[in-house]
Amino acid sequence: TLSIKQEEIFNDSSYKVMTLKELFQLIETRSSCSNQIQHHYPNQSSPTNHILHLYRQHQLDSIIPGRRLLHGTSGSNIDDYTLRPKPAVVFFDCDDCLYFDQWTIAGHLTDKIENHCQKEFGLPTGYAYTLYKKHGTALRGLIAEGYLSKDCSVSMDGFLDKVHDLPIHELLSPDVPLRDMVLKIDPSIRIFVFTASVSHHAQRCLEALGIADLVEGIIDVKDCQFETKHSISSFHIAMEKAGIDDPEACVF
Repeated sequence: TLSIKQEEIFNDSSYKVMTLKELFQLIETRSSCSNQIQHHYPNQSSPTNHILHLYRQHQLDSIIPGRRLLHGTSGSNIDDYTLRPKPAVVFFDCDDCLYFDQWTIAGHLTDKIENHCQKEFGLPTGYAYTLYKKHGTALRGLIAEGYLSKDCSVSMDGFLDKVHDLPIHELLSPDVPLRDMVLKIDPSIRIFVFTASVSHHAQRCLEALGIADLVEGIIDVKDCQFETKHSISSFHIAMEKAGIDDPEACVF
């Protein structure tokens, strides 16, 4: 006979995460209710398979530095630990993430930033890299040291447009395995690009790679108020742009 808690699990047709304790209970009763298990968990060959996924997730949560456990759980409270819910949105980086070209495009961008800093601002050779090391991006450094103003769209757009002026369609080509991989993502999970560059650069990359039609939107450096992509505020902005308020529903 199923316990009340187990009956509640089986009577809920929506996805229901289970705790380790509940999974053990299911395994104990699997011989008498295997059909019900398969009906509600068609993607799991058995509760044992589910529990292995749970164990693997907990392993990663425990050993990856800085990885946060689910709200309300701890490493020692394994009975209340559950599989993470299915994400609502995935944020992909663009450069050297959706593609990797041995840093060829990155090198071109670095050279353009260096040349712009020398010619337009009279900065010494290598100072653009100094700004990058000190402020996280050369752009943030130029703003911090007064060479650019966030309030002047003409100068900001002039810098961003010039340094991203690359023949992307000559540098990248359609990536069929990448497209196949993205198409395998659950179609209910929305896909965005979260980039430290500008949207028109990311859009050209997506078009060249052949996946532009699979991406719902792009969150770029302008959306993030020119903060670095590592800033907490940038992650909040990305979530806001995607209409998501729960970080547990996001994969970055």
